[in-house]
Amino acid sequence: MLTLSQAQQLLDSTVQQAAPAKVEVRYAVGCKLSEDLSAPFDSPPFDNSAMDGIALDEASLIGNPPWSLPLSETIEAGHTTDFRLPNGYAVKIMTGAPLPESANSVIKVEELEFHEGNVIISTRPIPGNHIRPRGGDFRKGDILLQAGLTVKLVDVGVLASIGKRKISVVPKPSVAILSTGSEIVDAGSDLRPGQIYNINEPALLALLESTNQIQATALPSVKDDIAQMTDILSSAIKTHRVVITSGSVSMGDFDFIPHVITELGGKIIFHKAKVKPGKPVIFAEFGDTDKRYLIGLPGNPVSVVVGYHLWVKRLIARLMGQSRNPETNFAKLSNDVKIKGARLNIIGVTIENKGDEVHAHPATRQISGHIGSISGIDGFMYVDPEEPMPVAGDMVKVEMM
Repeated sequence: MLTLSQAQQLLDSTVQQAAPAKVEVRYAVGCKLSEDLSAPFDSPPFDNSAMDGIALDEASLIGNPPWSLPLSETIEAGHTTDFRLPNGYAVKIMTGAPLPESANSVIKVEELEFHEGNVIISTRPIPGNHIRPRGGDFRKGDILLQAGLTVKLVDVGVLASIGKRKISVVPKPSVAILSTGSEIVDAGSDLRPGQIYNINEPALLALLESTNQIQATALPSVKDDIAQMTDILSSAIKTHRVVITSGSVSMGDFDFIPHVITELGGKIIFHKAKVKPGKPVIFAEFGDTDKRYLIGLPGNPVSVVVGYHLWVKRLIARLMGQSRNPETNFAKLSNDVKIKGARLNIIGVTIENKGDEVHAHPATRQISGHIGSISGIDGFMYVDPEEPMPVAGDMVKVEMM
């Protein structure tokens, strides 16, 4: 049986970065850029007012205050930029409107008085005040985002400012989720004897959306029927880059996923890892050039959450050309931790800030089939049976979800 490290190395060596693709900007958040993005023009493209008020040439204020200047017109946002300010006049100007030629100052409306078509000015303005100069944000040709950077939410606005609708990135993979088991039914249905609600599908959908901004496709759940599983997985593998299954991966009479993978021409990279929970995980690839991947997680809901953290996040990161470096937190352990067996234990942890200290509360009664046993956790700590057991007061590292 492979250790966690061995299995992760196998996954890493199997999965290569996906080819770049053009995607809409809003779907590019979280993706790695595959091209430099430069400014096609100056921004702002013209001098404009940062305030509602008036624009004028400060040199037209002669003598001592107050000054009175006639108003020639009102310039609103979207106005033509070739208007020239007449000598000795001011113009009303709105925020974002282009500054007229020969104007070098803006005075905000709160500092002005208006009387019979004139504006009364009591304080001499400082040239350049309340003006957003052409190119003040960036200049034509400036590199705004470099290839290799990950697109962040705030970058959407930057890209919109230069008129970008699509950009070339390493795209997010299309993901399908399949829940297996004759006993599961969807929320909202009445439970009959022997049935339970489908926990894993909504959990995986939420995890994918919250951590990878991926809108996955939930396939109709299937009973423990090998023909049904073969049909739905055959279609899913053709239409999705990644398929995540839950259940049917262990050694029982109705655990058909390993057989279905082989039947569909897939190659099993590894089956089982020396971790608890989630030992009977399976990782497979399909295809020679246009690679597709399947991660089969156990059916127990805690194993699914842990398996997502260990395997699914890593697979998606590899496909998107990103390193899998989980966010970590160091915290003081609140309780002793005891484990049984020889497998690496992945234990849910709740983080609590107490004054200047960060405390870690381990899930002391974690059971793979009891989703309530990890309710409210923020991350996971790893407990190796070959190392001294952590006790209350120890500083432990927690990988955040």
